[in-house]
Amino acid sequence: MNKQEVEGALNKLTEHLKSKNVTVEFNSEGDNSYYPEPNLIRINTRQNMKSRYYSLLHEVGHYLLRQQSDFSTKYLLDHSFSSRTKDRRVDVLREEIAAWDKAMEFIEVNGYPFEKERWDHYSKKFIY
Repeated sequence: MNKQEVEGALNKLTEHLKSKNVTVEFNSEGDNSYYPEPNLIRINTRQNMKSRYYSLLHEVGHYLLRQQSDFSTKYLLDHSFSSRTKDRRVDVLREEIAAWDKAMEFIEVNGYPFEKERWDHYSKKFIY
């Protein structure tokens, strides 16, 4: 994908999310993340355009996972215990992997462009 294709796909995806009442905020501070309340995705602009696109797709995966009625039973993510515990770290890892998988389902259903090699690179890099 060239820069123009990536920018077009990023804009299309941002508009799609807006139609679902998900706000996408691009800024140079903080990590890429999805916040269920207030239904917000933040993408760090210190990444290149392609990284932003793949990061946004991944965060869409988190958004879609959290729309599932069984989310809380599948991904416990009890925020009351430390992120340093084995249980918490495993829960986070499970959700991260599931978000990449859910994002891929979204791509396939909605026809968003992606490069398999890049997808594999980013998903493995961020999971690690």
